[in-house]
Amino acid sequence: MSAVEIPVPDIGDFSDVPVIEIHVNPGDVVAVDDPLVTLESDKATLDVPSPSAGTVSELRIGVGDSVSQGTVLMVLEAEGAPGVPPKEKVHESGHPETGEKTGYGSASGVYDKIEVAVPDIGDFDAVPVIEVHVSAGDTVAVDDPLITLESDKATMDVPAPAAGTVVEVKVKVGDTVSTEHPILELRTSEAPPAEDQAAVPTPSPVARPPMTERGDVHAEVLVFGAGPGGYSAAFRAADLGMKVVLVDRGERLGGVCLNIGCIPSKALLHAAKVIAETKEMAGNGLSFAEPQIDVDKLRGWKDGVVKRLTGGLAGWRSSARLKWYAAPAFSPR
Repeated sequence: MSAVEIPVPDIGDFSDVPVIEIHVNPGDVVAVDDPLVTLESDKATLDVPSPSAGTVSELRIGVGDSVSQGTVLMVLEAEGAPGVPPKEKVHESGHPETGEKTGYGSASGVYDKIEVAVPDIGDFDAVPVIEVHVSAGDTVAVDDPLITLESDKATMDVPAPAAGTVVEVKVKVGDTVSTEHPILELRTSEAPPAEDQAAVPTPSPVARPPMTERGDVHAEVLVFGAGPGGYSAAFRAADLGMKVVLVDRGERLGGVCLNIGCIPSKALLHAAKVIAETKEMAGNGLSFAEPQIDVDKLRGWKDGVVKRLTGGLAGWRSSARLKWYAAPAFSPR
């Protein structure tokens, strides 16, 4: 075993964050991802997990101390290399894992090549590609940026959903793309040896199911409700590097307040205030004709206000790489 110092990881813009709880003592044995200490700022509470398995040999901090990124928390007699989270794999239903090198036609059914498409980017459509970060033959890791999009509301990167080698890039700078537009083909495993290729069938790729039909979803933070409190919490957790899933019964971020409550009401109240102010100016010598109200046009203007705000949130969500689930039957209590 080797002694390693465990520092505070990247915690965004936070600094001098108080330690409110220490979960281990010298001599304790910990596994990968076991919580070591809990920090609490005025915005969030977060645990610092163990990056590797081992035995705690020394604590360097106490409850009440303030720490920042890089502050050494403790010394760990590590049993091995830091743990690496398992890669997400897409399997054909009912096929067992065999542990063998896999490709199309293998028993475990892991895709050898996948088509990467633009993820859900909300109401944005025909968004220009302003930068392509990879070329055919490049090797990418999970979450490496593939392309950058820029709308009139936001700039966002499209990350790699898996590690692999780029086979073909299907977009270029200046192209416009929308949700599900193909970006590139990615080879996610090694090709079989030449002598084995004839024995390996190569059926056509099967598209991944949409997110709402997938099985288990793993995340560090699950947020119920996409109103101002929910999406603010989800964005902040994502800023801190956590894997976040956001669930709401509506189809757009913003909750009741943004979509059907506060914001639409304020838009219509603003229109009413303009009418009232024109009438009030009559006593000051400035008169206007009676207003003509086009209800459909007024409603369209109100809907446009809401759409601009929800579209901005959708862009932030895509940039933050949040997983988003619209669950119409969901009703928090």
